[in-house]
Amino acid sequence: MAGRHLAHFQTNFVRMLWKLSSACNAERPTAEHARPARYLMPEPPEVAQAPPREALYTHVPLGVQRRARRDTAEAAQ
Repeated sequence: MAGRHLAHFQTNFVRMLWKLSSACNAERPTAEHARPARYLMPEPPEVAQAPPREALYTHVPLGVQRRARRDTAEAAQ
């Protein structure tokens, strides 16, 4: 395979094979995990207790909307 590339003057393939051992180091990817971290993510603050269920709604539940419309319609009559 390398001979065919050289026959077509494609020397970059053979040069890549020649330098492969110096470029690929099996210990390099795992060595990063052994080093100490430069910065650490702060831990989230602890929540004393969960918020009430009503505070978790971003939209009013559909049943509450229907009752509110029905009550305002009845009050308008």
